[in-house]
Amino acid sequence: MLPINWLPITSCAQFYTFIEASDLVVCYVTAPWCFRCKQVAEKIANFPADWPDISFLAVDLEECEQLGELLGIATLPTFALFAHGVEVARLEGVPQQRPARAVAQAIRQHLLGRSASSAGRGGGGGGGHSSEGMQQPDLPRAQLE
Repeated sequence: MLPINWLPITSCAQFYTFIEASDLVVCYVTAPWCFRCKQVAEKIANFPADWPDISFLAVDLEECEQLGELLGIATLPTFALFAHGVEVARLEGVPQQRPARAVAQAIRQHLLGRSASSAGRGGGGGGGHSSEGMQQPDLPRAQLE
C-alpha cells in the first residue's frame, strides 16, 4: 500500500530523474503483501505536508522490481534518504511502536539542515537502522530505460 500524498514511482528512469532533480528526497519502498508496510503507510501519509521542501517518493516493489534490486532492498519497509542525489541514510524496517517517529527522526537528523530552506515539525526519539554516506548504484543509463 502506497501512502497517500507520496509520489508513486513506476520505473528506474523516473526514480533517478527525480533523485537528480530534487535536493532532498525520502523514498519509501514497500510491497502490497507487506502487512507492516500497510500499517506504516497510514502513519506517514501526511509527511509531505509537514516538510514541503522535501520530495516524498513511494516505490511498490511489485511494480518496480528492478529498482528494488538496484537499490539493494532486503527488508520491507525500507526508507532511503537522499540529499543532492546521494543516499545519506537508510532505515530498514521500523520499530513496532511509533514507526512514524523513527522515520521523522531520520529526516530531521539526515536531511534537515542540508538545505537552506528546510522546515519541519518538532518531536523526539525513534529507532531503526541507518547508514550514512551510502552512494546510489552507478548504473549505465541504458539499463534505466
